[in-house]
Amino acid sequence: MTDHGDQPEGASSTKGGDPIAAGDSGAGAESSSANAPSAATAGAGDGPRPECMAIARRLAHSSARVIGFLPAGRRLPDSLPLITDIAQSLAQFLSGEVGVIPTWSRWTGQAGGAKVQDARRPHVFSVLPPPCPEADLATTALQETVARHAPGFHRLLVDLSRYARPGEVPGAAEHVDGVVILAPMRRIWTRQLKRLTGAISPAKNLGAILIG
Repeated sequence: MTDHGDQPEGASSTKGGDPIAAGDSGAGAESSSANAPSAATAGAGDGPRPECMAIARRLAHSSARVIGFLPAGRRLPDSLPLITDIAQSLAQFLSGEVGVIPTWSRWTGQAGGAKVQDARRPHVFSVLPPPCPEADLATTALQETVARHAPGFHRLLVDLSRYARPGEVPGAAEHVDGVVILAPMRRIWTRQLKRLTGAISPAKNLGAILIG
């Protein structure tokens, strides 16, 4: 298995074949489970964005400590800035440290994962395993990194991009407690979204964030 960032788009939903309504650029939220995050459209600035605070509030009340973020399509923007903003918001709700594991193609760390404090977010840390040449090896490295670092954080957020083709749930999802789907608001169809969420265990399904 190799890098799946440029594969054809697939993904998820809640009924029929109607597209989810579009919105302004940024993040919104569409629930697909009772514990799904809910948010407004995105804002700007260096502090936590209002919609990220809303999402973090819901995730803070979830029992999931290791949370994966799974893009539903290849046309999504880079997931890491949004995940990092959510981490910053979670750190405020939980009054503790939150870790972020970027997608495997960005790893530059060491065996077991190097812990690097964010220069602008004192309670957010990047956790960087060693570089991996492909997704299968990265999945094993992710498992080791989560086992080592999860106990040291209030929450550990994992970017599940590029582990599998869009529309598929990667094996890496086995190593998180819950999964949030990142769906492109203007390009995803509810029938596709339903197919993707149906492949995620109900116990792990934390809903979907719509990216417009």
